[in-house]
Amino acid sequence: MKLSSPIPDILESIESNFNNQYKKIRENIALVAYSIIRCQNVNTAEIARHLNEVNGLDFKANDMKVYRLLQSKHFQVDDRLWRGYIRLFFKLIRNGGFDNKEHLFINVDYTNDTDDFLILCASMWFQGQSIPLYFSMRKYPKQAGMHDPKKLEEAFFKALHHLLPKGYQYTIVADRSFGNERIINLLEELDFGYVLRLNENLMVQSEHLNGNVKELPHKNMYISNALVTKWNREIALCKRVTENQSWVLATNQLVEPASKTSQLYEGRFSIEKMFKNKKSGGFDLERLQIKKYDRFKRLLFIACIAYSIMMFSEFSEINVKN
Repeated sequence: MKLSSPIPDILESIESNFNNQYKKIRENIALVAYSIIRCQNVNTAEIARHLNEVNGLDFKANDMKVYRLLQSKHFQVDDRLWRGYIRLFFKLIRNGGFDNKEHLFINVDYTNDTDDFLILCASMWFQGQSIPLYFSMRKYPKQAGMHDPKKLEEAFFKALHHLLPKGYQYTIVADRSFGNERIINLLEELDFGYVLRLNENLMVQSEHLNGNVKELPHKNMYISNALVTKWNREIALCKRVTENQSWVLATNQLVEPASKTSQLYEGRFSIEKMFKNKKSGGFDLERLQIKKYDRFKRLLFIACIAYSIMMFSEFSEINVKN
């Protein structure tokens, strides 16, 4: 990939958005992010080799530099660091020609590296692409009961709401694992819009149906007040029919015409492409041999910085220092 900005501009752009961080950590995050952009891989040996382009140090010295960064107690992927990343992210969006009056659509889904970590990720839908916005992770559960998705998801959406800048409208787009009353109530409490796929065994009552959602007529349609009997509450439903499949969506963000609401859900599949790009289709994240939680999380965070810059650079020149 050819970047439109020279090395110093890219490094300064990254560093300037993490100006409250420990100076050496900030500098090394920028260096490693740049190296990942150059080699398009998160293998630490490849990162070390490409660091030579910037600092002129030999492989052994750079390999130790990467190791120390990922081990550093000063490098914590915390609220302050996420605020720096979100600041960089929105500068990249504005530089890419984003219209502030538009909605921002956020795809949410689970992924995993291999069998070690479970990652819940939010990505922004921009110019037909998903770009990583925020993630939370846990050690992958080895047996039933080790992972409580309710606590993880509640903390995730609250943190996302806390980090996002005000003045925009945000709509969460997610698959049927999130299409339940608990998530809908949480998103409404946080003032998020939502487009969520529903389980087709859900029982609803409306002028069109008194039964399972899957029994709705096989056509594109919108129902403004379907009563979900299990939840004892009304929601708006949108059904989308394509040549190969159909979806029933719960939404509080009807976009006219109604068919466009379901097209927003189709945009959710771009997050799968993003996951692939970070794994076997690009960064080779799943081949990492890092098993320690903190080290993996730090490297994944830097990979998000690198991936965002790579994607936004396709739309405009990188110039986010101010």
